[in-house]
Amino acid sequence: MADKNLNLKARVPSSTSNDTIKKLIYSASILVKQLDSAVVKAKACRDLFTPEVIELRSQLSYLCVKSMGADPLQCRRRAEELLWKKCYYDVITSAKINGKKSPLSSMEKLFIGNHIEAGIVKFTELMQDVWRRLEDMDPSLKLQLNVLPLLEVKYQNYELSKETREDLMESAQKILVWLGDLSRYRNDLEISNSVITSERFYRQAILFNSNTGLPYNQLGTLTSHDPSRGFESIFYYTRSMKASKHFPGAEPNLKALLARLVTNEDKLISAFSQLFPKLVFVVKEDTTFEVSQLCQVTLGEIQKRLGSSENGSCNQLMDLASSVMMCTLTPTFATNNSQTAAIAFCCSLFAHVLNRFQEIFHMTSRDASYANGNQAHELKYLDPNAKEEMVDELSDEEEEESKRAKLRRRKVASGSSDQEFSEEELFLDSNSEQESEDDEVLSDSGFHSAEAKVEPLLEIPHEATRVLPIFKLLTDWFRVNVEIVQVSNQTIRKIWSTLADILNVFKRCQRENVTHYGTVPLEEDWKFYGVNSMSLVHAQIDFESPPAPSDVLILNSIRIERILQFGNWLASQDNEKGFQVVNGIYTCPAEAVGDKSEGSGAKADLVMRNMAHLWLKSEVQELERRLSPQQKRKKKTSFDFSGLSYVYLVPDVSALSNFTYLIKQVIKSQKLIIVVPDIVISEMDQLKRESAPVRECIRWLESCFRTGNRFIRAQRQNEHQVIPLLTYPKRKDKAHWTLFQILECCHYLDTNQRNVYKTSQNSPIVLFLTGDPVGETEQQTRAICNSIGVEYKFADSLMRKSKTKKR
Repeated sequence: MADKNLNLKARVPSSTSNDTIKKLIYSASILVKQLDSAVVKAKACRDLFTPEVIELRSQLSYLCVKSMGADPLQCRRRAEELLWKKCYYDVITSAKINGKKSPLSSMEKLFIGNHIEAGIVKFTELMQDVWRRLEDMDPSLKLQLNVLPLLEVKYQNYELSKETREDLMESAQKILVWLGDLSRYRNDLEISNSVITSERFYRQAILFNSNTGLPYNQLGTLTSHDPSRGFESIFYYTRSMKASKHFPGAEPNLKALLARLVTNEDKLISAFSQLFPKLVFVVKEDTTFEVSQLCQVTLGEIQKRLGSSENGSCNQLMDLASSVMMCTLTPTFATNNSQTAAIAFCCSLFAHVLNRFQEIFHMTSRDASYANGNQAHELKYLDPNAKEEMVDELSDEEEEESKRAKLRRRKVASGSSDQEFSEEELFLDSNSEQESEDDEVLSDSGFHSAEAKVEPLLEIPHEATRVLPIFKLLTDWFRVNVEIVQVSNQTIRKIWSTLADILNVFKRCQRENVTHYGTVPLEEDWKFYGVNSMSLVHAQIDFESPPAPSDVLILNSIRIERILQFGNWLASQDNEKGFQVVNGIYTCPAEAVGDKSEGSGAKADLVMRNMAHLWLKSEVQELERRLSPQQKRKKKTSFDFSGLSYVYLVPDVSALSNFTYLIKQVIKSQKLIIVVPDIVISEMDQLKRESAPVRECIRWLESCFRTGNRFIRAQRQNEHQVIPLLTYPKRKDKAHWTLFQILECCHYLDTNQRNVYKTSQNSPIVLFLTGDPVGETEQQTRAICNSIGVEYKFADSLMRKSKTKKR
């Protein structure tokens, strides 16, 4: 199939009349109908790639490109979407459906693979055209297009149309998403095992407009197939929901993902999948006690994960923290209680991270003290208030040994082989240290602050390297939530005291000079790229700058310097008796303590270990105080179906979608067998694009049919019986035709049950349940049901008669 040249604008004069455009649209509509018919009739994948069908797609592709050239301002968007949907999306979707029925042969995979490659070539050409227009319109564009130039297209000079920059940017983003989809389909159909290409296209689409939720939704779909990237999928779906132009399908996709992850073998993923819906969605019949219990279970698993050495565990925790942070930064879909719970969770997670750093540096300092013969190092960095006491207890011999060790290191650095020291050298070295202490000027900056006394630098342990990105991410979250910082200074001062001790240790760590990396974005910065709430933190970051080197020491140095900057910012938040920087040392007195006995010290350590739980407890109490005292306790509604004598329940579309909760209660009671007619499933499939309840009901039915449940099933092929002595409506009368198909199913179930079990004719066996009765149709339906011995009821009537109130 010869592909047409993209540059058709030269063939179409700029003064193309409306008649020409109308002819193009008319011709395209005829081709669309023919292609739809071909897709419906295709019984196998090879039927989609006959010469006739390929020629139809080629002609439609030609007309779409030609209409773009004829009138880009009005036809570009419609033509692009028509080209994508009819020429590629519908074909590949149909091939995937046929592939589920029977495995694809090697020849069929070859057809689909070539078709996908042709689509990548076509949309790459369109992308090049859009990008050239953008460059002509705005030569200052700095964003680099990393799409491979698959074809060398020569364009002729012509007058640019009056397309706006926003329209072209939107077209470029959609084309990149479609390129990512085509690459993803190769992986779905097992043509390729790599997802790197599709992920690259989606991320480039985000660079064009980070306020659009579609690329994030596609990234969530791409990563949801990998069990190890469950947290990453949750974050992408959440980011898609919270975007300014949120994608409507992100919320049901996230719900389906969380429902699937609840049964995951990983305890952390399972626990978080139960907690997260209560933080991001509006959940009815929710209690603060249940949320606090789920938070404690999740935080317990997080504490175990922070101490593990598994590869990728901290990346999962960073995605987890990012997802919860999105619930607090843009609370569009959350209630006030949900937002408060998310804030409490972030603060508790920060306390766990601080505890982990306490454990890491305590272990490292102890090992260093044994190596250097200095017994004071173990508590020196973790408890600045005890510095003077520990230094006073050093003996003269220990001080002299410390001086000898410092001189030995200096001689080794200078290349000297003499390792012996005279008394004069020791005396001169002690005088030089005293003079340097008197003359040294301490800086308040987090980049250049240093302690007066020269002490050996600490190496950053590997355990700290893994947790540093989460630490830095949470400090950014605190900077955009100033009101939380102020509350925290009054309620959990112990956390800031621990933070001060850890920041003092960071100042003693070995670091590279990273002043020229001050504007380089890190991985955690890209997580919130384009989020308006994070604009204060990202004001100093240039996302168009080259990425930072992959050297671990440089990355650690950048993160530590920015965390120290957070410490300086925290000290500037009007904390007269709180977090401060005194002579270059971070200090924050803990809450009032009595005697510094061993018992009180052990008690304080215990409090710090359980700080997350204490924070959650205080937040729950605060929520309870906010509740109105006049608010009555809600009565839990339960249903009693013991009085029903039916065997089968047959619902229509309105009963299934609008009264799903009632249907679930019927299944739970195990009193009736629910049979869903095929015509109902078909009608719901047509309505799923317009109705969110219908989509959720379809997903629930699929899960029930997949797992198997003896109390709900679909209609079998033979379960229909013609109703005698009735004139059937025509198929064009869709509503009445659907009704008669449901009644045929009811009639078969009733007749079959009575014939098999010889049931009395007086008691109804089948209940036809509807949720949306209408005037004349209601009377006609009731009359037909009475004639065939089927009970006819409304869903709300059944609910009122069956429900019971309990406190």
